[in-house]
Amino acid sequence: MYQISNEKFGLFVTELRKEKNLTQKDLAEKLYVSDKTVSKWERGLSMPNVVLLIPIADILDVTVTELLRGEKIDTQKNIDTKEVEELVVGSLDMAVRNSIHQHRKNWILAYLLCFLISITEIIMLVVSGNSIAEMKDDILLVTGLMLLFGAWFCFFAKDILPTYYDANKINYVSQGIFRIHLVG
Repeated sequence: MYQISNEKFGLFVTELRKEKNLTQKDLAEKLYVSDKTVSKWERGLSMPNVVLLIPIADILDVTVTELLRGEKIDTQKNIDTKEVEELVVGSLDMAVRNSIHQHRKNWILAYLLCFLISITEIIMLVVSGNSIAEMKDDILLVTGLMLLFGAWFCFFAKDILPTYYDANKINYVSQGIFRIHLVG
């Protein structure tokens, strides 16, 4: 499968933008994104969302295929449709991976916040005169189990079903003692 290179994409966008005498800010305004976002694309740190590929290609006067390949394509040469399909699938996969990565970061932050709140709650209960022995059967047990289950969800649960599940119409995923049923 053809792999999309962030660096090659970024250098190509930079080259085309400069040919059009556009600044990063000019390109960003036309795409309704920040100039920092364009800078990240050009430095190869990230890729644009899939929905922005056509507008970027239009502004820079190239095809989406050329944009994803990071190079101009000779118009005399026929483009292999399999290669185009692989480029499109690769860009969609990249968008999904970036989305999953961002969701995972958000879940980790939420878990850490809950962990800190739980620790603060226990400290406040101890300071208010409750002993650890009194709390261990109810408060500590429930809090510990919630943190354990939350840790599994935030750090180990799968975010998407493997393609095998989609291809074979399996509507659940099982991991250890956990089994998750999905609609569809």
